[in-house]
Formats: sequence, structure tokens, C-alpha cells
Amino acid sequence: MPAYAMIPDNQSFPKPEDMGADKLMHKFHLRLIVGLALTGLILGGVVATFFYQTQARQLEQSLYYNVELQTLALTSNLARFKDIAAQITSRTGIRLQLKRYIQGNISAAALGTFTQQKLADALLQAKEVAGITRLDNEGKVLVQVGDPIPPKEIWLDNTSAEIQTRLPIETPKGLRLVLQAPIVSTEGERLGTDLVMFDLHNLQQSIEKFFKRLSNRGMTTLAALKEGHVHCFLSFGNLVDKDTLATFVESQFSSGTHNTMRHLHSLDSAGRSIVVFHHEIGTPPWIFLYLEPASTIYAPALRYAAYAGAAVLLLALFGVFLSWLLARPLTRQLSRETRSLQELLKANKRLLLRAKSSEDKFRNLIETSHDWFWETDAQGVYTYVSPRSSELLGYAPGEIIGKTPFDFMPPDEADRILPAFTEIRQSQAPIESLENINLHRDGHQVVLETSGLPFFDAQGHLAGYRGIDRDISRRKKSAAEWTMAMDQFDSAIYLLDPQRHLVRANKAFYEFIGTTPALAVGRHIVDLIHPEGEEKPCPVCQAQENRQGAVIVLESDHPSNPAPFPIEATLNILRDDTGAVTGMLMSLRDLSHSRQINERLRLGASVFENTDEAVVITDASGTIIEVNRAFTEIMGYAREEVLGQNPRMWQSEKHDESFFRDMWHALNTVGRWRGEIWNRRKNGEILPEWLTISSVADDSGSLTHYVGLYSDISQIKRSQEQLNFLAHHDALTGLPNRLLLNERLEQAIRHADRHQTILALLFLDLDRFKHINDSLGHPAGDELLRLVAERLVAMVRQDDTVARIGGDEFVLLLEGMDKVEDVIAIARKLMAIFTSPFILEAQEVCVTASLGISIYPRDGNEPAILLRNADAAMYRAKDEGRDTYQFYKEELTQNAYEQVLLENSLRRAMEREELYLVYQPQVNLRTNEIIGAEALLRWHHPELGLIPPSRFIPIAEESGLIIAIGEWVLKHACLQAREWIEAGLDFGRVAVNVAGPQIQRGRVVSQVRKALDESGLDASRLELEVTEGFIMQQADAAVEQLQELRELGVTLAIDDFGTGYSSLSYLKKLPIHKIKIDRSFISDIPYDSNDMAIADAVIAMGGRLGLSVIAEGVETGEQVAFLNETGCEQAQGYFFGRPMDAANWNTSLTRNNT
Repeated sequence: MPAYAMIPDNQSFPKPEDMGADKLMHKFHLRLIVGLALTGLILGGVVATFFYQTQARQLEQSLYYNVELQTLALTSNLARFKDIAAQITSRTGIRLQLKRYIQGNISAAALGTFTQQKLADALLQAKEVAGITRLDNEGKVLVQVGDPIPPKEIWLDNTSAEIQTRLPIETPKGLRLVLQAPIVSTEGERLGTDLVMFDLHNLQQSIEKFFKRLSNRGMTTLAALKEGHVHCFLSFGNLVDKDTLATFVESQFSSGTHNTMRHLHSLDSAGRSIVVFHHEIGTPPWIFLYLEPASTIYAPALRYAAYAGAAVLLLALFGVFLSWLLARPLTRQLSRETRSLQELLKANKRLLLRAKSSEDKFRNLIETSHDWFWETDAQGVYTYVSPRSSELLGYAPGEIIGKTPFDFMPPDEADRILPAFTEIRQSQAPIESLENINLHRDGHQVVLETSGLPFFDAQGHLAGYRGIDRDISRRKKSAAEWTMAMDQFDSAIYLLDPQRHLVRANKAFYEFIGTTPALAVGRHIVDLIHPEGEEKPCPVCQAQENRQGAVIVLESDHPSNPAPFPIEATLNILRDDTGAVTGMLMSLRDLSHSRQINERLRLGASVFENTDEAVVITDASGTIIEVNRAFTEIMGYAREEVLGQNPRMWQSEKHDESFFRDMWHALNTVGRWRGEIWNRRKNGEILPEWLTISSVADDSGSLTHYVGLYSDISQIKRSQEQLNFLAHHDALTGLPNRLLLNERLEQAIRHADRHQTILALLFLDLDRFKHINDSLGHPAGDELLRLVAERLVAMVRQDDTVARIGGDEFVLLLEGMDKVEDVIAIARKLMAIFTSPFILEAQEVCVTASLGISIYPRDGNEPAILLRNADAAMYRAKDEGRDTYQFYKEELTQNAYEQVLLENSLRRAMEREELYLVYQPQVNLRTNEIIGAEALLRWHHPELGLIPPSRFIPIAEESGLIIAIGEWVLKHACLQAREWIEAGLDFGRVAVNVAGPQIQRGRVVSQVRKALDESGLDASRLELEVTEGFIMQQADAAVEQLQELRELGVTLAIDDFGTGYSSLSYLKKLPIHKIKIDRSFISDIPYDSNDMAIADAVIAMGGRLGLSVIAEGVETGEQVAFLNETGCEQAQGYFFGRPMDAANWNTSLTRNNT
């Protein structure tokens, strides 16, 4: 009950004259003197006691204050140790590498290499850190830097996600403290554990300074309870023994009073009273204790109290003396003061009434406030609530009083809040903005923010809490809506307080820094953005420190950019109505996408203006809204002439209605049409174009535009026509080629079937056309082909086909023939066109042709068969002496087939070792001695038997196999000659025939060198025979190579002399040693006088030119006699010996040498 309620309104005091004033004053005077004396004594004792207690309390408070300061310093150091450990484990790069190691993406060695440097840097930055040991989730040591942690001190507790502390340990380098810090990924996954060992030297120095500063007669120590035992460390002084101190500390842990500073504790040790001051440090708790003897602590208080009591006693005695002197004046004064006291009481009553009015106003303020005021006892039971509770929770104050706050919370919320409230109550700490969820009477949730202060009874015990609840439901909803809205942005958005601590952020921000709101909110932004520090000052951080709004672009390679892509950082400073800074709103935007879009737009615009294709853009109704430069160049219209018009303005009217109907059907169904279209330029010219039209739709799928791409394909059309002509015609003569011939031949066969007629296919090949090219050159040869084509076209009917199918080969297709005799007549006319010469380079050149004829349906019913048979007939005409025509016969195909089989077999003959050499002796007609051996090639086919050279050598020359075969013959002939020489057999020279293509391709010299080198044969033992016909065809090229062979020391001979029409002028230029009379001039001797005359002339000419002469094909004695008479010294033929293999030659040479 308030004090003012105890004073009645009609209370009054008696007047002094009604009390017997004289007697009363005498008694009063006497009693006053006695009372003053007694009062002096009592007051002296009371004052002494009061001053003692006051001074003692001050001494205790002073010691408490020092202990508390030291405790705060120790707590700060331990908190700093935990912060350092948390920073080491929270480095993003280290967590990512550790996660990759766990996933098996990197090896332990790679992880150690990466982590070693990072932890070494952390070791350098934090001087208190003595060593760091990183463990995996099984407790295996991954990396260790700095001082190693003793193995027995390495422990792992995976049950807790908090940083844990154990007791300090003694090491050779001093006292150390090991903290266990879990390494957790952004998804909450435990990746490992860091054991961070701190040097406690500075901590030890701090406690030692504290001890020395207070007293050197006391004792200071840190104590902790581990496994039921008390451990003391960092102790200074030895005031009490360890057992006594341990018993005291254990009792404090068991009583639960170690977490308050409101009580002194004392203990007796060796008959002395010891005062103990203590305070909790950290979790799990350590206790910091300071002990000092009570006699030492309270000695100053006793002295101060004695001095104060004595002073009061002296003052009391002096007061008695003064009372005697002043009794009478004081009596009169007392009477006056009595009246004044009465007035004072009245005034006091008025003050109490005013205080009651103030209380009523305060109560009205509470009851009208939007917040809910409350009071609870020490157990949290409501003892008072303001009326506002009925609005906040729907319950009247009477329904709430007697209950606890947890009675109005959902069960899970009560389970969450109860431990926090219990901890606050046990520590008697204030309740600061504790958010909690309550249930309204109607069931909806109300979010309250609770704040309160503890109050105590007269003995200093916790009596309860008084506080206030504020409804923050709307604010929480706004914050949630803000977060939800901000989460829709791809840019990282976050809010900082004026000290640059994170208040809230959107999802993109937490993904950007790789963490969660629980780990980020409240931390300094530099620790989040730059956890590993900054190489250079960050411009964004500088703008935040200067509190200046800014837009800053950081490229991907900028040292302050934590992202691998360019970002745009926008800073907005938030201010209140007074202009004071209340926060900072930041956004980080990835510029990669926008730059790509801008680049695509720029490229698109560049392509639009610079492409060679005309581009037309219309709206959905077909109205032109834009064209590019290429359109104006192709169509001839200016841009301004077509804007607002419809593309129908340049229609060519070459397409019917169905064409455009199909076009629009494609556009409306698939959104695209492409094809060839004819349009009209502004000047009226019609041109073909390749048009692609695409429809463009917006995000909702609605049609917005059409885009048309026009390509002028006029040149392509012309090129296609030209290519089509070239694909079916010969480029040199303009005649149909093989492809077009086949098409017409197929059509002609169908026509002949329908009308029961015959058709003829004539295959024409120019005779010795190669001589024209070689002698007059290819341009002259081309001109000859054109002239032949003109004569052929002029000779046949308009419906007939003249085609050139390659080289000097022409094919004539004659349709509508009634009988074969008509074909013969035309064939004779064709042969007749070659009777008159052709004029080539102002020279008359006579050319003949061979003609082969196949008849449909007699010689075949398919184009390929008819063409093949005509070709075979043409070759038969050449075999018949050229300049004639031949009809196809079935045996020609069989010969051609055998020719192909022989060529295929010949290609494998060397691999199968079917080729071999025989040697025919060359003799001296005067001595009959063997002077040479001509190597002759033979082919023994496994199925056909022995094939004569006259049959397979031409095939080898035509197919190009003669090069490889000639090299094989040269090699083996030289090897055989070397073998004879080593055997001591004298055979003169080995003669080898060299084919024209070997010389023509310029390889004969290298082949000869190679054969001589591999065999070791001397060049003088080798003779090469070259046909006269080839030398005359390739005189210039042959002379050069023959000269090189002569310089090697090889003997050179002209084979088949007399058949190549050589002139004496060429013969004199040739670097040859020997001429060989062809067998055709020897075989009819002595019966043909012409042959005898020719042979005699050749022998005489050779003698005059200094050349040796040998006659081949000698088979009779008469021929030998003739050669001896004409002076021919050498001969070769069956008369002297048939060609023999090497084994028989060995016998023959042995007999000859003998």
C-alpha cells in the first residue's frame, strides 16, 4: 500500500501551551542532557559499526570490480580465440577444397598442398595461434602447421556443431589451450574439424599482473571441473592447499552458485578465514578465483571504524556541554519549531497526494499503451499484466495472472524458448528483444518481442522480472515479404547497418558468398565478401566507409571482385528524417548476361545492316516497318519508299494464287516458309530470289512481326544452267558427254522397242593422236578435237547424237535405222571426213580414225553393253591396221575379258614369283665365243601355263606395270651376272631391255645405279637395249638420260633397228655403242633380196659410224654365212642357242670357257 494512504485527512498536532511548558521544559532540559550523553555513546558504536560495514562493502566491491574486470579480459581473450578459430574454418576456399577431397575429386596430397599454405597464412596473421591441426570426420590428421598438438590431446567430438574448449595443456614451450572448431559447408554438412592451439603466455602474464597489483599475500587461479575432478591452472600464490581449494570449487559447481557475483564465499584454512571472489568464464565453465585472508582485506575497515567511533564519542561529550549552555534558547526555539513541524506535516501530506496523482497518470499511460507491460516472479509466473494483453492475445489480465508465458505458446515454440529463458534467469541477465510466438485466443499466431529487467528483494535475491511485450507480427510479415520479394531478383541484394554488419539479404546474396543466413546475419560485410583479406583497397568498401552512394563496376579480373564474372555494385545510403544514416542497401548485378545481350544486339544490328541478304520486317498485318541496306541495293527501292507499304508492291505476277496459299499455310502452321520466288525490281526487271519468311511471337505466343530474308539467286540460276550444261556436255567441244549419251541411249532403246527399228552405236578413236600432242603440243591436239567434232556434227542427221566421252574418243548414236546396210553407208561417210587434212598452227596434218560398231538389239540390249561392244570393235579395227571400221563380234568381248584377267594376274605375278628370266647367248661370229647374254622375261601362269612376252608385255606397258617389272628384271639380271663372275664364268655382258616408260618417267638412271649398287656388278658388264621407235618419239628426253647412262660406263644398244624410221641426223646425236638389226630383216635371208640389201646397208652404216652391229633372229647357216660376208661380227638366235634358265646357262658357260 502506498505511504500516502496511511495519513488521515483530519490528522492534527497539539499546541505547545497545552502541554505544561515550564515543567515540561525543565524535564526536557534534564532528559536532553542525559539523552545526549547516552546517544553519544550509542551513536559512536553505531557509527563505528556503520563505517566498518560501509568500508568493508567498498573494499569488497573494489575487489569484485577488479575480479570482474579481469574476468571480462579473460572472457574477451577466450572469445577472441573462438573468433580466430571460426575464421580459420569458415574460409570458403578451404571448405570447397575439403569438400572436393571428401567427394574423392582430389587426393590427400593435393588437399595438403593447398591447405598447408592457407593455414600457414592464418598462423602468421594470428600471433596467439601456436599450431593448427586439421582432422577429417574420422579423426585422421590431414594437415598440421605450427607446433604439433600432442597425440593424447587430439580429440574429436562430432556430436556438437559449436566450438569446444578443453583444459589447457603443458608443453615444452609453455601452457597451451586447444579449441575444437567444426568445419561446416554452406549446406550444413560437416566436412572436418580444426584443432587450433593457442599460446597462453599473454593470458598468463595478464593474471600475474592482476595478482601482483592486488596483493602478494593472496592467491589467484583458474579452475575447471573435468570428469568429476577439479583442475586448477594459471595459479599464483599458495594461500591454501590444493585439496581445500578443490573441495571449495567442487561445492560451488554442485551448488550452481558459481555463475553469480552477488555473494561472497569464505573458507577456513589452517585456522584462518579466507575470502574468495570468483566468476564464471566461458562454456563449459571455468571459474576465476581470487583468495585473500579476511584479516588483510578488512584491516583498513577496522581502522576506519575505530577512528569514526572515537570521533563521534568526542562530539557527543562536546554536545552535552553545549546543550547545557543552549538549553534555554533551544526550548524556546523548540516551541517555534513545533509549530513549523505541524506546517511541514501538512505540506508533506500535500506532496503525498500529488505523488498519488502521478501514479494514477503512470497507470493510465500503461493501460493506454500499445505495448503490453508485465511483471513476473522469479519462477516466471505473471503477477501483473497491463490491459493491453486482451488486445494482443484475447485474454483478460485476470486470465493471464498466475500463468507463465509458456502457457500461451505453441508446444514447439515453448520448447525452443524455455532453455533460453532458463539461462537468462539463472544468470539474472536482462531479457533483450527475445522474439517468441504466442497463440491468440482465436488460434492465430502473434509474434512478440520481449524485453525485461530483473529486480531483487532487500536481501539481493532475484525477485522477478518487469518488462514489456511488443507485437512485431506485422514487422516480421513485412520482413518475410521483403525477403520473398528480394528473392525474385537474380542480383544479390543485402542490407547493412551503419557499422556495415549484415541485417538481411536475399537468396542470391547467400548463394553468391556461399553461406546461409544463420552463419551470415550480424557479421561484418568484409568478413563475408573478402574472408581471406583484400590485396588492394576495395572501391565498394571504401564507398561504404565514406557512406557515399555509388555505382561501381568491377571486371572479372579485378582483385576486389570475389566473383569470376564482372559485377555492377550499387550502393544506396538510407537516412532518417534528420539525415542520419540508418543503413546501406547494396545490390550486386552480374554483368555477363546483359553484356552478352548487348553484344548480341550489336552484332544483330551489324548483321542486319551489313549482310548481303535483303531483310524486310513487317508488323503482324504485313505493313513494312524496316528494311536494310541490302534490300535497297537488290530491289532498287529507297527505304522511305517502302516503309508503311505491303510487300505485294514488288510482286512479279509469275506465281498463281495456290503458290501464296501454300506459303501462308506454312507460316500459320509452322511459323516459317522458305523457297524460290520471282519478284520485280523498281525498274521493272524480274529476278529470282530465295526467300525465307519467319513469324515472330511475344512471350505470350501472340504474333507480332514477320521477318523476310531475300537472296538474289540470279547468278546462281545462271551458274546452275551452266553447270547443268557442263554436267551433260564436253567442255572442249560442246558435244554431249558420257552422262548425256547414256540418257539418250536409254531413250533411244525404248524408242527402238516401240517402233521395232534398230539403232547403231559407233565408237570412233583417232589413230596416233598421242603423236599429235607430243609433237605439236596439247593446244594443237585440242584444236584437232574441236575440228573433228565439227566435221562429225556436220555429217550426221540433226536427230543423231555425236558425243565425246574422253580423250580422242567419240561416240555416234544413230536412231531409226531400217537395216545394217544404212549403218555401213554412214560409217563410210564418217571415214571419208578424215581424207582431207586438218589445219593446225598453219600446218596440214593428216589424221585417220578407227571405228567400232555395235547394233541394237543384235549386240546388246543395255547401254553399257552396247558401248562396251562398240569399244571392242574399235580395238579390232586398230588391230586390222587402223583407218577402218569393224562390226562387233562375240569373240572380241572374250578377248577383252581375257585381257582384263591377264592384267589382274600380272599385278600379282611378281608377288607369287611367277616371273623369271632366261638368257640367250650372243656370239662373236669370227671366234664363235659367247660375248653376251640377253635377259629375256618369261611368265609361267599357274593355270594358263607359259604366256609369251608378246602377249603380256603390251598389257604391262598399257597398265603401267612395266615400270616395276622393268626394275625387277634389271635387279635380277645384275645379280645373276655378279653370281657368274664370282663363279669364274666369262659371259661378256648381260643385256637388258629397257621399256620406253622407264625412260619417259626419268627413273631409268636411278634404277640402274640402284641395281649396280645392290648387286656389286661393274657398269661395264651391263648393256641396255632401247627400242628405236621410242627413241624417235622421245628423242630429246632420251638423249639426256642415255648420256647419263653412258657416263656410268653402261653399254647402250638400239633394239629393233630399222623399224623406227630413224634419221641419220638423230642417230649421230645418240650416245650409243651398238645397233641391233631387227629379226624381220634377217628371217627371209637369203630369199628376200630387199632384206639382204637393208641388212647390208645397216651393217655398213654401223661400221662407218663406229658402232658395233649385232643381228638377232639368226636361225640358219645361210644367214650366218651372209652376215660373215657383209662384215657383221656379232649375232644372236636359235642357231647359237635357245634362251636358257640360269642353271642351264651355268653348264653352257662352263663348257664354253673350257
